[in-house]
Amino acid sequence: MGPIVAGDERHGKRFTNNVNIGRLMRGDPSPSRVSTMPGPIRVLLVDDDAVLLLQLRRRLDRMPGIRCVGVADSGCAAIEKARTLLPDVVLMDIRMPGMDGVTATRTLMAEPRPPKVVAVTALGDDDTFNAAVRAGAVGFILKTASAEELSKAIHKAVAGYNPLDERLISLLLASYQRQLRFEVPALSPKQQELLRHVGQGMRNSEIAERMHLSEATVRTYVSRLLQATGCESRAQLVAFAYRSGLAFD
Repeated sequence: MGPIVAGDERHGKRFTNNVNIGRLMRGDPSPSRVSTMPGPIRVLLVDDDAVLLLQLRRRLDRMPGIRCVGVADSGCAAIEKARTLLPDVVLMDIRMPGMDGVTATRTLMAEPRPPKVVAVTALGDDDTFNAAVRAGAVGFILKTASAEELSKAIHKAVAGYNPLDERLISLLLASYQRQLRFEVPALSPKQQELLRHVGQGMRNSEIAERMHLSEATVRTYVSRLLQATGCESRAQLVAFAYRSGLAFD
């Protein structure tokens, strides 16, 4: 693949390369009210498709409150640029030649200041989804997402939500329902309620209000729920909730 359009911002300066190509669904807050960051949300785009990368860049450049600080066409390039540009959010293509997005995400999560990674793919298979979540991705959107959906996903990731494309959920549910075996550990009614709220994308403050608990208690309960389900992150709990069907109870 030839050179791609790339304009990176490093320490306030702009570098331009040569170019060949001239809820979770519930009660989504509006993008203008979700982020509390003092400046624009810094986004790094990662995709091996140069045309799509250019399209995504143009979309981001028209979004208020969002700044595309750079692009990368591989997992290795994504890691290098993330370390230099320090983005708040990385939109990460999952299936790429060489180092894929899953490996790159896992590497970024080990950084001292890991960004929020939202996985981007044209596929809807649960293997890709699970791999991305296990690596540390906080959300998942399709490459066909509209500009509004893209903006919401970025703002929600920064605000602590787990953005997940509604169309992808349908595909995932169909895939999960085809699985013959999935053992759900015995959970108390309170744990099931908590898992349902987490699966629906609620933050701790919202769960505390719904369950009439303090935020500190909710944090403790979430920690215990992680142990009970064998999950390693909140994003994995979201996947677990959908896979078990408890997110829809």
